[in-house]
Amino acid sequence: SNRHVKPSMRSRLAWLAVLSLRVGTSVRLVRPVRPVHYTRVRSAPRVARWSSMAEDDFAAWTVLRLKEELRGRGLKVSGTKTVLLQRLQEHSGGEVDDPTGGGDRKTTIAEVEKVAVEKIDNATIATVEKVKVEKVEGTAGAKKSRSRKRKKEEQQLPPPSPELLEKAERIRRALLDLYPPPVPVPLDHSDAFTLLVAVVLSAQTTDGKVNAVTKELFQKAPNPQAMVELGKDEILRIIRPVGLAPGKSQRLHAMAQELIDRHDAQVPSSFEELEALSGVGHKTASVVMAQAFGVPCFPVDTHIHRLANRWGLSNSNKVEDTERDLKTVFAKEHWNDLHLRIIYFGREHCPAKGHIVELCPICSFAAASTIQSNPFKSFSSGASVEGDEVPTTPKKARRDTSSPTETPSSNYKKRKGIITYSERRAELEKMRVEEDR
Repeated sequence: SNRHVKPSMRSRLAWLAVLSLRVGTSVRLVRPVRPVHYTRVRSAPRVARWSSMAEDDFAAWTVLRLKEELRGRGLKVSGTKTVLLQRLQEHSGGEVDDPTGGGDRKTTIAEVEKVAVEKIDNATIATVEKVKVEKVEGTAGAKKSRSRKRKKEEQQLPPPSPELLEKAERIRRALLDLYPPPVPVPLDHSDAFTLLVAVVLSAQTTDGKVNAVTKELFQKAPNPQAMVELGKDEILRIIRPVGLAPGKSQRLHAMAQELIDRHDAQVPSSFEELEALSGVGHKTASVVMAQAFGVPCFPVDTHIHRLANRWGLSNSNKVEDTERDLKTVFAKEHWNDLHLRIIYFGREHCPAKGHIVELCPICSFAAASTIQSNPFKSFSSGASVEGDEVPTTPKKARRDTSSPTETPSSNYKKRKGIITYSERRAELEKMRVEEDR
């Protein structure tokens, strides 16, 4: 009776019942060849005593217990209790038909139970593996669906106005004058795998910190096999200075294992396969596709998203919409270099707070009307100021413009860990000279 069973045991029995439905077969507990059955006897309140029953006393068994025993012996379980008792008594001699399909060969009850337990174990393992595969395929399928949706939206966009295209071309030329080619990638890497790892680590941290930790990380783990062998704890120890290090160490280890299992330890060259990896989103996949494989992409980070709205090239809070808008106003052959140029420009000339539009080489002609109406107001604050009178500049936003020879970029304090265009070019040139020696 269920009322005589402890609550903890009830939950376990309920779990076994659910598992039996998922597997498609009954779950039986492993017991000795000659089982001993028990019945509960109460001699006093709150005192439980167990007495053994005779094994062959089948008449005292319940219908459920009879069916379980018949099922374990490979016999039919249909019929009334009388039919079940008769069937069990006829086959209680210790031998039953071979359930493995061996013809007329006889086998013992122990062998029948062993085969039944193996079937349950195999079915359970198959079910668990199926759930894992469905989970992975479901994640990959969702990412593929989002990718198809982005492509469909890009095809349905109306063409931009001639004025917007003219502004975009002027911005592109200004960026080309400020940052002539080749435009270096701010993250240290030697191949597609190290670039993928560096981009995953760059989330919520600066490129300077990423380059500091990847120097040791790439020495110990330059490929997926070495990354897996390094282990999660050692990866975490190395990348501890960067932001969100515990989660990133887990994702890097899982990503390396997935590259080994699915792609022969090679970084795939398609968006669908890249975005199916652990810790890899659309922006990370776009950076790898653009810089490692040369595929035209326009990855949008915080700088690009901010400047696209500040320049009036986009008017959306979503990164996906900003990427779509930028792809419509710039030619495809300029996407990869423009991505890096806008990032460098945002770091050196266009800070998020305390930005003076009139001193900016691009915002002075390209900023949206809401930003130009109040050049002293931070872009992150939102609405423009009403009225013709320009408000007093806040103390933190004041800039000394007395010297006419002072460049706009020198008005902004360089943050720690930020890599500028000139510093990166000089660093790469120094590394090239050292390699030549």
